[in-house]
Amino acid sequence: IFLPFKLLKNNDTSYNKTISFMIEAIEQIEKSPNFSYEFIFKAYDCFIDRFHPSYPQITDKNKKLCDDEWNNILTSHSVLMEAFKKLISIIPVKACQYLYIRLTEKNGNNKVYQRVTTDISGGSSSESIKRKSMVDAIEQKYGIDDKRYSNTIRKASLLYRYILKNDSVLIGVENYTISIKDRLHFLVSGLLYTLRNDIMHGSSMSITKSSKTTLGNYAVNYFGFLIIYYLLLILVIIEFSSDYPTDIYEKLADNIEININLYKQLFKKEIEK
Repeated sequence: IFLPFKLLKNNDTSYNKTISFMIEAIEQIEKSPNFSYEFIFKAYDCFIDRFHPSYPQITDKNKKLCDDEWNNILTSHSVLMEAFKKLISIIPVKACQYLYIRLTEKNGNNKVYQRVTTDISGGSSSESIKRKSMVDAIEQKYGIDDKRYSNTIRKASLLYRYILKNDSVLIGVENYTISIKDRLHFLVSGLLYTLRNDIMHGSSMSITKSSKTTLGNYAVNYFGFLIIYYLLLILVIIEFSSDYPTDIYEKLADNIEININLYKQLFKKEIEK
């Protein structure tokens, strides 16, 4: 695990809390990936208070970070962008299945759907309208039927995986361009924040319950850990840029490549299930 920061900073409570949670997350990752994921998200929760203070809600901060900080860093550092795209590309099918099921739940107030398909404070933009069109088109095309899993849920899950791995997608007769912003919104507002809520609030979905742990569930939690971990590191580097060498993002890209290879060795076929 790559930790390019000083462990403590005097009189910086939020940073020191962030580091404490990150250390706890790393200590838990081998034996309890779901708890590790919870701790890394607590670290993230602590640190993002430094960003966009005019948006107190974490859901709005997530969207601003996707549109601004993360998008800007990735698009301006091509080596890091390529490494991050490779990291996204190893997302397990099971994670995409989880995302699809949570996006299509009919509970009268599907917050996951709202987070992914709207802009700041529930508004709209050309990009959020595009995401809404994609999400609606996928559900209309495949639906959800446990009895026909392979032709409904699995095909939709594979399509979401394709979207996260590619620059364009044809859904029905509509061709959509996929930007890094789109991928970040699907991952952060859709998958990662939802997984965080389900784990912390005791969701009944087996993917979030330690008593239902399988190697496939571990693969999802490890993947989620890696994505939010690197997104958090980017924010740390932005905030304390003077602490790091000019090639810090190239070094971060190298470390991402190392962890991609380790992840593949650990989970192998679980990524495709």
